[in-house]
This record gives sequence, C-alpha cells and structure tokens, in this order.
Amino acid sequence: MNFFLSWLRTYGLPSLILAIAYTFSGRLSFLAEVDHLIVTPVFFAPEAIALAFALRFGTGIWPGIFFGQLLLALHRDLVPSAALAISTINSLEAAGAVLLYRKMGGRLGLYDLRSWIILQGLVFVVLQPFSATLGTLALARVGIISDLTAWVNAWQEWWIGNAAAQSQLAPLLLLLLQPETRSGWRKKILIPILITGGALWLSLAAFPVSTIGTSLVIFQPLLIAFGLTLGLKAVCAPSVLISVTFLYATSHGFGPFYSEDRMRIFDLNVFLVGISLIAQFLTVLFRQLEEARKKEQALEKRQREEILRKLKTSLAAAGIAHEINQPLSQILLQTELSLRQLASSPGSGGETREALRNIRERTEQVVGTIETIRALLGNVASEHQNLDLRDVIRSAVLYLQPSFQRAGIHLQQTGLQAPRTMTGDDAQLHLMVSNLLRNALQAVEKEPAGRKKVSLSVEESPEGILLSVEDSGPGFTEEQKLRSELPIESTKPEGMGMGLFLVRTAVENHRGTISFGRSTSLGGASVTVTFPK
Repeated sequence: MNFFLSWLRTYGLPSLILAIAYTFSGRLSFLAEVDHLIVTPVFFAPEAIALAFALRFGTGIWPGIFFGQLLLALHRDLVPSAALAISTINSLEAAGAVLLYRKMGGRLGLYDLRSWIILQGLVFVVLQPFSATLGTLALARVGIISDLTAWVNAWQEWWIGNAAAQSQLAPLLLLLLQPETRSGWRKKILIPILITGGALWLSLAAFPVSTIGTSLVIFQPLLIAFGLTLGLKAVCAPSVLISVTFLYATSHGFGPFYSEDRMRIFDLNVFLVGISLIAQFLTVLFRQLEEARKKEQALEKRQREEILRKLKTSLAAAGIAHEINQPLSQILLQTELSLRQLASSPGSGGETREALRNIRERTEQVVGTIETIRALLGNVASEHQNLDLRDVIRSAVLYLQPSFQRAGIHLQQTGLQAPRTMTGDDAQLHLMVSNLLRNALQAVEKEPAGRKKVSLSVEESPEGILLSVEDSGPGFTEEQKLRSELPIESTKPEGMGMGLFLVRTAVENHRGTISFGRSTSLGGASVTVTFPK
C-alpha cells in the first residue's frame, strides 16, 4: 500500500496525462492510414509522447504507456492477447530507453551533440527495431499478419512511422517538459509555426503541382534558419506541422508524395525525417560550438584578470622596493663617485676611503636583500608558456608606432623572419620591449631629423636569444652607465627609474642578463638582453 501511494504521488498525474495523450494522439494518427488494424506507416505520435515522458519522469511512468496503448489497441478491435502483448512491448521499449540513455551519458537538455546523437541513435537503431520486431510477431501469432511478405511490410511501416514521430516530436516534448529549457517557448514555437504555415500554403495550395525537389528547397533552409536563430524547439515544432500537413495531403490524394493514384508513404517519411534530422543536427552543432566559444572567452577573461591581479601585486611590490632603493642608490652613486675622486689623489683621505667602502658594502647588502625579495615577488606574478618572441616584439612595436610617427623616428627591425621560440610571460616581455623602445625614442627625439634612428634586432647565439635595442642619440655618459648598472636607477636626470626596473624585473624573471653599451652602428646607446636557451 505504501509503495502504491509513493508511486501515485510521484508518477500518478504524469501517468494519467500520458495515458490520455497516448490514446487520443494514437486515434488521430490512425486517421491517415492503417494496416493490419494497428500498424501505421505514418507519423505515430503516441510513441514520441511516451519516449519524452519516460526520459523526463523515469521508468515509473510505464503504467501510463501500458494502459494508453491497451485502450488504443482495444479501440481498434485488436484481440486482447495481442493488445496486451503490444502494450507490454511498448512499455518495455520506453523503460529500456531510459536505462540506455542514462547509461550512455545522455542529457535531457539535448543541446550537446553527444546527447542528441544518443537519442536519435536509440530511436532508429534500438527502440523501433525492438518494438517493430516483437509487435509484428505478436500480430503474426494471432493471424493478423499472414505471410512473410506482409510481415516485412508491416515491420518497415512500424519502424518508419514510429521513428519519424520520435525523432521529431520527442525532442520538442522533452524540452518543453523541463523548466530550464521551457523558457521562451512562445517565440520559439509560435513564430516558426506561423511562418511554416504560410510556406505550406504556398507549397500545397498556391502551387498544387509542387514536386519533392520544390518542397526540399522550401522547407530545408527554413528549418535550418529557425534552428540557428531560435534553437531546437524552433526546428521540431514546424517539423511536426510539416509532417502532419504532408501526411494529410498525401492521404487525401494531393501533394508531391501522391502520384499515379498512389501514396508514396515511404518516400514521404524519408523526406520528413531527413529535413528534420539535418536541421536538428546543425542546430545542436552550432549551439555546442557557440557554448564552447563562450566558455573559452570566459576562461580567457578569467586568465586575463588573474594575470592583471598578479601584475598589480608585482608592481605594488616593485613600488615599495623602488621607494626604498631610490635613496640607497643615490648613496651608492655618491659613494662610488667619491671613491673614484679619492683614488685620483693617492696618499690622501685614507680614513675617508675606508669609511666610504664600509658605507658602500653595507648599502649593497641592504640593496641585495631588497632585490632578492623583489625578485621572489616578481617570479610569483609570472605566467610562463611557450611563445614566439617575434609576436611580443610586433605587439610592442604596434603599440608604440603612433609615438614613433609623431616624433618622425624611423625604427629599423632585423632578425624577425625566423621564429624565436622561448618560454616566458608575454605580458612582462611586452612591458620590457616597450620600455626599451620608449627609452630609445626619448633619447633621439631631440636629435636633428636626419639622425632620429632606432634599431631593434633579434638573433640567436650559443648563449641564447639576443634582443638588442640601439639608438642614434648621445649615448650613455660614464655617470649614466654607472647609474644603469645599479639595481634601480634612472639614466635620465628627471627619471624615477621605473622603466629600467620593469626591464630588469622581466629579464630576471626569465633568467636572462642585460648589458649596456655604445651602439656600433648608430653611434648612440645600446641595450642587449640575452635569454638563455
């Protein structure tokens, strides 16, 4: 008793609705054509309704299928034993569909290609061969099907009629039975049905001599357009309308599938199934590709946000290190200059030299400690991956191109023909190249028009990949060169040193080295970065 009450609460109402819908839709389906009392080669809607309800509510829905089919069979005056047998077969078919669909990983949403293929494959390859074989054998056993030829014909009609309905109507009902896929059904069903109704009127009423080719040209693109713009429901709903209308026309002796006083039912079913499946397939494929593209964009957005977050963390650490190192670098610079002045006067200032050396050593220890901490924080913010250094350079050049054009500076580029593959963080490398080029631009922008030249070259050597930026400016003075060799310092009197800091950070995070010198070709400054292989 408890089991029955539990079943009644869970499956009672859906089973009742299913039984009524099964019987009523079956009687409508039999209006077109019936063979052997209960076999129809046309669109047999009850099987589609049963499949959709079973997949949505589970195997416990089987009484609705059983009693719906039993009432339908008895209404057709089928002998009770055959009616019971076919009702049992159709119930087992639906229960088997649920178990197989779930086992194979099918989803009720149907908008992933795998689930759609599983559903359609089950319909044509498993479910309908199963029910057609056992159902026609049950009819043969009671003498309704008399010989082998009649059995083969009945089997084909059972298979194609039921499969045609399940392949079109079941996906539509399955989507409508779920709250998450039911939204927007008016727009996605009513509008396509109205447009399809107009196309059917043109095909059958306005052009009564229309052919199969004409129908294909009209309805196949129409269904595909509905699917790509409105989704799967917008394919299945007009597909059902097209099927019902063509079946009615054919059974009443007109339309492209009625010729020479006979109905071409098999050709009709192949046409209906074909245009529907093609449109459904393209719809699901397009939706899956679109979802994959959105997920990829979302992932890229999250990755960019993560990189920016880490970069902000790194730059915050850089700012702290820079503020501390600024005065220390000034102390180091002044100490080194004082030591050089004392070195030019031998025998004087021995105690002063010793004091200056102690200051330099202690300052270098503090700077070294800060640099170690900064390097660790910088490494945390790196996102290393395989890349082509040429792509980074081209992006940086494109970014600074307006500045070079405004200043009337010609940028020479060499060594960018062959790939320069390395492992690195493209964001940090982009900042490094941009700052090197910007420093070179600032160095030559006050030169005469004919001398404004900057060159960028990339080459491979036994040490690794060499990136050089040279300019035709005044070059480094001895003091500027000494400044550039300090951990954080600007080579420009008004500079804060952040550009050079970013360059150093990027180089160190890629285990590279940086050297400063004089350009041999342009006569100005030269900066060379070496990335190890």
